[in-house]
Amino acid sequence: MKTLRLIFTFALLLPIALHAQNSSLSFDGDDDYVEINDSLSFQFLESLSYSFWANSQWVGNNYVADITDNPADYNNAGFRTFIGTFGGGGGATNFNFSQYMNGENTNLAFPITFKSNDWAHVACVVEKVSERGNSMFYELRAYVNGVIQASDTLEVQGPTRADRLLTLGAGGAKVLGARFNLLNFRYLDGLMDDFSMHALALTETQIRSIVCTGVTPNNANTILFYNFNAGSGFTSADQTGNGFDGTNQGPLFNNSTFPDQNNLTPVADFDANTTSQSVFATFENLSVNYDVAFWTWGDGTFDTTSNAFIGHTFPSGGTYNVCIDAITACGNSDQFCDDVDLECDAPVASISIIGNDLVVAVSANDDAIDSVLWDFGDGETSSSFTIFHTYNTNGVYQICLYVYNNCGFDTSCVEFNAVLQNVSELEYGGFSIFPNPVQENIHIEVADEPGLFDVSIFDLSGKLVFKQINNREKTLDIRRPELPLGEYILQVSRDNKKRHQKLLLN
Repeated sequence: MKTLRLIFTFALLLPIALHAQNSSLSFDGDDDYVEINDSLSFQFLESLSYSFWANSQWVGNNYVADITDNPADYNNAGFRTFIGTFGGGGGATNFNFSQYMNGENTNLAFPITFKSNDWAHVACVVEKVSERGNSMFYELRAYVNGVIQASDTLEVQGPTRADRLLTLGAGGAKVLGARFNLLNFRYLDGLMDDFSMHALALTETQIRSIVCTGVTPNNANTILFYNFNAGSGFTSADQTGNGFDGTNQGPLFNNSTFPDQNNLTPVADFDANTTSQSVFATFENLSVNYDVAFWTWGDGTFDTTSNAFIGHTFPSGGTYNVCIDAITACGNSDQFCDDVDLECDAPVASISIIGNDLVVAVSANDDAIDSVLWDFGDGETSSSFTIFHTYNTNGVYQICLYVYNNCGFDTSCVEFNAVLQNVSELEYGGFSIFPNPVQENIHIEVADEPGLFDVSIFDLSGKLVFKQINNREKTLDIRRPELPLGEYILQVSRDNKKRHQKLLLN
């Protein structure tokens, strides 16, 4: 909610000087730039601000301002400010504000594509917030149309306090609309207006005043101010009287000027995209003429992301009334709401169970299940959909199944009576085995007429440990399998019919 509070609770401070909004400077994205007077310099500042208007698609390398006094080694010494976008490959990128000082640097990256092809005011502030020992700590803040987008802290070290203060030396390379060394076609493609530098930290109230009145301060704290008004020929005239005029290397004066933000009317709109069996939905923000998008999801939560696309995970399936408020920095707003239906069915926990003595076979039955967890009541668990489980001792155990998918979860429990039976309790008509327990050979006698039948032996976990197929006689002697001593299940199968008896190996 902090963003909304800042939007609706501000008092505008009138700037000191006015200017006519009658022109801007147009850059072609190829080789246009403004070369700032080499004599531009300042020293021992605790705060510094940049303010300008721009209109661009913000695709590729759009360098707005690149100012340094040490092009050969700005990474290790000297002063450099970079404002613009890093592209590459022609793709849209984040906007960047980078500050280099005496071998230290930090970088802010924030979205500006939601202002593509619209005039937007950008303010970049460097402000000293504390100092400790040989370190000075500066906060970097970046605003778009008076709404803060990103912040970071830069630590600058130096043997003296003067070494740690903001200082830009004369000379170097100082350009608008391009990289300072004019390499790799890193140029601004679009319009710029009212570029200024200030020897103080502009407050949010002052920045919003520039946005809502269209007037940039020009006073004793203003270091440089280009208003790019027509009639200056190839010169970007410095309106401060400091004489830091710039030379226009290609850009043209244009009659396009930034709009009256104070009377700008936002229009709120969005499209929703849902997927079956999912509580996640994506939204495309189709709003125009706004600075802050305030989303309410209909589930008690909200978001202030202004990106063109945003995703949200709802707590469950159902219908939610989603709203977006499109708000300008100057307080105008519009709202659009629409119902979003999420078809998302939670899974149903259903257990199939087959028990035999201490062995139980269980399976989960629901195609909508993504994952399962079995709790067999004896301290053992499993995440397999179908499993044989063997208990160590007799007893009544509660078997619980927990099932999950993207839409929710369910649980079901059943009781299983695990009782190890005597061998005689398993014997029934069809075939007999003796001796049992077995010490050497297994003698099997089938009651039916002679024919093909298979013999299989399983351990109590259900694992096949022996098999002999295509037996033709009514009686069969099998040499005792090389198996560990213990209890097994012997199976005789014929014509898809299976018969079982308990088998003990001693």
